[in-house]
Amino acid sequence: MDEQLDQQAGGADTSGPDATFRTVTDLLDSWDPHAGRNTPAARDLRWYLNEELNDGDTSVWNRDIVERRRGSSSADVVVNGEIGVKLVERTGSTDPGDLTVVIRLLSKQYNYLVIYWLDASPVEADYRRNVERKLSAAQLGIKDLRFVTAPSGASGPTPPAQSAVGGPGLRRPLFAGGLSVLGAGIAGLLVTHFSELSQLFVFGIAGVVALSALLSVFVVTQ
Repeated sequence: MDEQLDQQAGGADTSGPDATFRTVTDLLDSWDPHAGRNTPAARDLRWYLNEELNDGDTSVWNRDIVERRRGSSSADVVVNGEIGVKLVERTGSTDPGDLTVVIRLLSKQYNYLVIYWLDASPVEADYRRNVERKLSAAQLGIKDLRFVTAPSGASGPTPPAQSAVGGPGLRRPLFAGGLSVLGAGIAGLLVTHFSELSQLFVFGIAGVVALSALLSVFVVTQ
């Protein structure tokens, strides 16, 4: 019995929160938030961590609880109630102090924190470095803090370019043009059957439709 206790005391803890945190950060290092799944990053991460941390042989009592949270002052994904993962999207010219305030608030809720940079572009590199230099686990009073950057080239799908000749951009002017033709046809039909006042009204409506069609050709939004 004493020998078993000595062996347990001398061995590394492979099931405690420290080990779980290391496993989570290792999994995040290999996670690609834009691997083709058409789901929000937080939902995909929750699914990914749950699948990787809990295999089919894991008993109900030993399963890691992976939850998705919402809100700017909450972690996006939480493991076992004490490991918070915050996903940070493109920051642009945002003051680094804004994010550090959020991280400090998170440190009051969780013992372990992971800040995951979804945008791995070089444009955001200075911002990331400024935040990482200002914060540490010791300063926050938590057990551990990690910053993880998404794999290179995984900063999200390129948004479709706005174009007057592309598929989505072409539909709207074609639709408006069709309306103008339809309006002109109806106007011609009514001209031959109704009074002069009705004709002026119909011509006015047709003019508005035609003008809308012309404007839609030059202002195309997807």
